[in-house]
Amino acid sequence: MLLLELYRSETENFRNPKCKNSILWTKISKEINKHGYSVTEEMCDRKFRNLKGTFKTIKDTKRKTGRGRQTWEFFDVMDEIFLSDATINPPHLISSTTEQSRPLSVNNLPSTSIMSPSLPTLTTLPVTSVSSLSPLTPSALSPDCQQSATTSQSLSRTTASNIPNLNSSVDGTLRKKNRDLAEFRKHFIACEEKKLKELQEIKQVYKEQLQTQKERNNILKEVVGLLQTQKNVTNS
Repeated sequence: MLLLELYRSETENFRNPKCKNSILWTKISKEINKHGYSVTEEMCDRKFRNLKGTFKTIKDTKRKTGRGRQTWEFFDVMDEIFLSDATINPPHLISSTTEQSRPLSVNNLPSTSIMSPSLPTLTTLPVTSVSSLSPLTPSALSPDCQQSATTSQSLSRTTASNIPNLNSSVDGTLRKKNRDLAEFRKHFIACEEKKLKELQEIKQVYKEQLQTQKERNNILKEVVGLLQTQKNVTNS
């Protein structure tokens, strides 16, 4: 495919952080259009991403199961392009692939080849029955092993002794949080009761003011009635 050949020629530039991919895809699209096609940089980019996704799926399947659809027509070209790409081939796979592709020569053969002299015959060691083995005791260990065993035992005892302290610390933290929560609830309830009491006092004051205003209105009505009566008497 022309797209892959052009990408392979620009592989180093695509991996160079100083080069913009959009500029490279524009260059590739222009080269493709010279061969009678009509494509844009976005079309080239999208097509290559699809090819890369298919190739990565085949590689992952082959890596997990040992089988892969290697009959894909673009597999070899894509494998060559992404041979040193860590996102497709992890470092350990790259090194193993390089070692497999290295030609075999006499210098690369291991020292234990067929040309080496035959190995000496193994000496048969006496077999000791399990019942004859003496139990393993600290005194039977070497000084370094005894020190390691002593350190391990003291560390185990220290860890075991620290567990109750850890539990008590957690319990103390929980009790403190519970006390703080109880204090907060108590303070909140006190504030709400105080607000309720103040509202009741305001309601009482408003009720008294309303009663006073009502009495004033009644007195005013009586005064108006007396004045009206006096006026009628005067006119008569």
